[in-house]
Amino acid sequence: MMRLGWTAMRHGTRFSSSLVRPQSGPCRAERGETEIDKQPRALRGIESRALGCLIGVVALGVGLSAGSALAQETRKLVAPVRGEATVEITAPNMRPVGNDIVTTIRVRNSSRAPIAGFRIEENWYKGNEAISGDSYRHRTPLQPGEVIEVKLTTPRARIVGARNQYQFSHANGTIKPTSVKSLDLPKPTK
Repeated sequence: MMRLGWTAMRHGTRFSSSLVRPQSGPCRAERGETEIDKQPRALRGIESRALGCLIGVVALGVGLSAGSALAQETRKLVAPVRGEATVEITAPNMRPVGNDIVTTIRVRNSSRAPIAGFRIEENWYKGNEAISGDSYRHRTPLQPGEVIEVKLTTPRARIVGARNQYQFSHANGTIKPTSVKSLDLPKPTK
């Protein structure tokens, strides 16, 4: 069995640890040691350990302060409505904007639980033939008492002389809409 010195290992040659055991290593000058390598082993890396501890303490402090702020603002998860949900809607307000008809509806969740996957579809018909339409899906669960404004856009040229119909649904069932005269949007918080 041939034994190789430390320099063979240092130049990128790969050997298993059982084959390579340096008998006498090269001197410090051959290894290219720095001033840090000349320090006793116990003192090596003290600077990096101290820096690591400092970073850890700062990260812990930031984490604790952020954790206390999040604890005050955490929301309790509530199961969404399953089956039929109820909403209050205003009368659809249709107005022409350029070459489109924009329909605006305000919707308020009157159920006791959030509505997940809230969706409105507007379909336009000429006779019995569906000709056009638009749909809206609320990205987050519609919370109880929350009021949103939905805008549906349809090309004007396609719907001249047509009638429309709205379909309300959600991820876990159907929605029963109730008409109300008006709904106020919440004022934006600063």
